[in-house]
Amino acid sequence: MDLLHTCAEESSVHGLPHLVAKERHWLERVIWAVIVVISIYCSYAVCLSTWTRYQENPTVLTLETDYRHWTYRPPAVTICPAFINDDGIREVIKKYWNVGEESDLYPFYKQFVTAVANTTYANMNAFLPFVGNMSFAKVNMLEIARTVRNLDTMPSKNFVPVITETGMCFTSSNYSRFQNIGTPPNESTRTWPSSCFSYDLCKSNVILSAYGVVKIHLFVHTEDEVMVATDIIKNEMNQTELVEVTVLVDQIVASSGLKNLSPTRRKCLYDHESKLYF
Repeated sequence: MDLLHTCAEESSVHGLPHLVAKERHWLERVIWAVIVVISIYCSYAVCLSTWTRYQENPTVLTLETDYRHWTYRPPAVTICPAFINDDGIREVIKKYWNVGEESDLYPFYKQFVTAVANTTYANMNAFLPFVGNMSFAKVNMLEIARTVRNLDTMPSKNFVPVITETGMCFTSSNYSRFQNIGTPPNESTRTWPSSCFSYDLCKSNVILSAYGVVKIHLFVHTEDEVMVATDIIKNEMNQTELVEVTVLVDQIVASSGLKNLSPTRRKCLYDHESKLYF
């Protein structure tokens, strides 16, 4: 006890000398004891919060300088050409309603076919004039859109036709199977672009089967994403024109040590940990 008394008396910890000082009133000692206990509790709470933050939000900074051996996957592209094939319109109207251009009903059916081919999330009101018309009850809209938009001709071997919120498009995304229209693509015959090294000039050629001036909506994203309708690059091109789009890649890659952390700490899930469908 004498040793503890001496340690407390000589301690530089604020409050302890007042607890053992002989000239102190007992009420002063009680007050100082309460202050010391509260201080110890506050110190413990601060240390605990810091430790918890470290466990749940670790920050690890590393810098690799061997950039000559860096590789990255080229971005995926979703192309939505606003092309309408007049021959396809005549073919569809003849097939479903047996109406030719000489008929007075041809403009009405052409308006419907054009509305189907140009359908997006923003223009669904284009179908209001056709509400209640039973002649459209058994119409295959996907077939109409594919025929009129000429979606059976791929821009290149790594594209497949898909349906998106901006209408019928072509995409090279890995998730095209969730947007595919009709028969799923044959992954064994589909061509996948090679990885690019740092400072490489990676190119992809896209050839669209269309004539005249074509409006093109282009969406650039990663291979493991689908297009976002707001991230759009608009362009118009003639039949003989070549459009070149340069994309700068800013790639962030997780280190292998990140896998050893729990999902709670790293705030993200790997593909094999996700319970989502895609």
